[in-house]
Amino acid sequence: MCSHSLKIKESIDQLMLLLYPKINEQFKLIDSCYVLGITNRDKEHYTFISLLNDMQTEFSSLYTYESRLVFPSILNIIDNCIIELQNYHPNITDLLYLTKKKEQKLYQLAIELASELNKYHFEEINQQIKILISIFQNEFVESKQHWNVLMQNCLDNCSNFNFNKLSEIKT
Repeated sequence: MCSHSLKIKESIDQLMLLLYPKINEQFKLIDSCYVLGITNRDKEHYTFISLLNDMQTEFSSLYTYESRLVFPSILNIIDNCIIELQNYHPNITDLLYLTKKKEQKLYQLAIELASELNKYHFEEINQQIKILISIFQNEFVESKQHWNVLMQNCLDNCSNFNFNKLSEIKT
């Protein structure tokens, strides 16, 4: 087990048990306000609605990708279970690259949504969206930066994450 294992597991728990449910809950609050305020057919706010929908879709995609592929793969490597999985050596670098692209897209959508917010005139929804934007611009960015630094340290320094060594051990 690498020296970063505990920190990685804590970071995964923080994301999966605290931050991601908080974001999901905020999207649910916005959806409930949405029903009271406008519909998708409201042409005046099309860009705003589109950004919000894109953000929710992108977050859902990131959540699914990490919860079903990235985090289990990393936990398997940490727990040395990967050696037992014949012929399956996930390329963690590629997995993390794809997650970083999704994170960057979410951050950009948060910026665009914030700039569109002043055009939108439904106060209850505005307040919930301000909270969502704040979560993404502060907590999400900080947590994901921490996660990415941890993972880069593992990729650079931990033998468990060096698949050439794993295949040498296996053969």
